[in-house]
Amino acid sequence: MNRQQNYNSGLPPWAKGVIAVSVIAAVAFIGYKTYDFFANIKDGKDSKAVANDAKDVVSQLKKDGSKLSFPEVAYSSCITTIVKLLNGCDTFGSELQAVYEIAKVVKAPIDWYYLVEKFAKKDIDDCGWGKTNYDLVSLVKDQLDTNGVYSIDINGYKKSGFAVNSVDILEGYLKSKGIQL
Repeated sequence: MNRQQNYNSGLPPWAKGVIAVSVIAAVAFIGYKTYDFFANIKDGKDSKAVANDAKDVVSQLKKDGSKLSFPEVAYSSCITTIVKLLNGCDTFGSELQAVYEIAKVVKAPIDWYYLVEKFAKKDIDDCGWGKTNYDLVSLVKDQLDTNGVYSIDINGYKKSGFAVNSVDILEGYLKSKGIQL
């Protein structure tokens, strides 16, 4: 204890402050990483369930006679584009483009559930704060959160206005196709 007191007593006050802030930051960082680790484990389990549920719905819709509106490659291309648009620091423009990309391939419920199934789980960069493993539903609900003025006209759906969250635009489009987000 005496050695510690001697060491600290020779430091200027600003250095003591730097040390205290560094220790607090290190503890906070370790706490955040621990929380993030366990949250990603839980999210991974939930994401797998979403993809499996979507697969079951697609199978049932196919049995009922529904067919995909596009070749499978269109859905894969859509997924790749969505990941690129929402990876990192997204903007209202990139979010609106992601909505448009989804709307391009979703004309019927089977298209949406197939897209969710094929998306499965993807790691999305959180603007330099690590990565989160998302299923498509969780991704759009979490990442389409910017507000702005929009105009959309695709697949018989035409609407414009101000969105508090860009996910509201996607929800409106999906609802017009009989799909609940």
